[in-house]
Amino acid sequence: MKIIVKVPKTETSKWSLQSKLFPARRFKTASGVLNRLQSVLLRTEFDKKLAIVIKMSIDSSWENVNESLDSKDRDYLNYAAGCFLEDYLSPEYLKSIEKRYLKAIPDDL
Repeated sequence: MKIIVKVPKTETSKWSLQSKLFPARRFKTASGVLNRLQSVLLRTEFDKKLAIVIKMSIDSSWENVNESLDSKDRDYLNYAAGCFLEDYLSPEYLKSIEKRYLKAIPDDL
C-alpha cells in the first residue's frame, strides 16, 4: 500500500496527501503534510507494509520522483517523508524530524 504526496506545480497550488488508509487532503505547506502524516501513522493500525511516494507534475503528468522502501516502521516512514521533502521545509523543522525519528530507526533496516 502506498501513501502519495503530490508536490504542488506552483507556489500558490496546494500539497496533496492521499492513501487508501484515509481520505485525500490538501495542504498549503510541506510541514502541514508531514504533520498530518505523523498523526495518521500514529493513529492507524495497518497489517501491510506501506511506502511513501513523492510525485511531481512533469510535462502535465504526475511522475514518481522518490519512493521509500515498504515498511511497517512508522519512524522510518516519517523520516523518509521528511528527507524527501527537505527542500520545502525550514531547517529547524528538518532538525526536529531528524532528532525524533533518525535514532529510532534500526541499523539493519
